[in-house]
Amino acid sequence: MSLVNTYDIVDIVVEEASEQFGSRWGISKDKRKNLKTDCTLIDRLVSEFDCESAEAEIDDETMKLKVSIVCPDMVLEYGRTHPFFTLIQHAESFSFSAVKDSIKVDFVFAGLWEKKD
Repeated sequence: MSLVNTYDIVDIVVEEASEQFGSRWGISKDKRKNLKTDCTLIDRLVSEFDCESAEAEIDDETMKLKVSIVCPDMVLEYGRTHPFFTLIQHAESFSFSAVKDSIKVDFVFAGLWEKKD
């Protein structure tokens, strides 16, 4: 299990991107709160499925955040009550891909930055 939580990683990436985007763009307190909740859900997946810690990156053109985890496998039990299903409802999109003997899951979050007046 990771010693660094997902929000710590995401916060660093988001702060760097915010500096790059300039003072005309900002993230509201509500968006930060939602992002923290989503990162907590990702941490639960990392713990449950023994995943590698999360990685985060921002697409400079679309201003979208992508958080990725790599897990040896992922079996979703308990129907739609599993935290994964809450997480994908918050994400704009998600995808699965094969990475060596593991599975990579990407979660994309949009609309974090808003133009300031």
